[in-house]
Amino acid sequence: MRSNNTEKIVKKIAYDNDLTVKEIFDIIKTPFEFLTQVMWNVDRDAADFPSVRVKYFATFYCSRGRRKFYKNLNKKLNGRSEDSCTGEGEC
Repeated sequence: MRSNNTEKIVKKIAYDNDLTVKEIFDIIKTPFEFLTQVMWNVDRDAADFPSVRVKYFATFYCSRGRRKFYKNLNKKLNGRSEDSCTGEGEC
């Protein structure tokens, strides 16, 4: 993201708004850091993936087919872990 053109734009924005270049880059990165945080904190076992919209950029969501895939995958993985245990209580 730090191409020459990007640097010029950021410097101009920083100068126009009396901010530092670092503050502008922090502002630019914030929506994507939030998106990363949301993706890490989802309920993967229930396949509950929220939609996140970064205004003027994109909407990130999990389609119905992909949710169904993850639910089936979780069922298979949970079934395997139960089947791999022996009758003596050892897993």
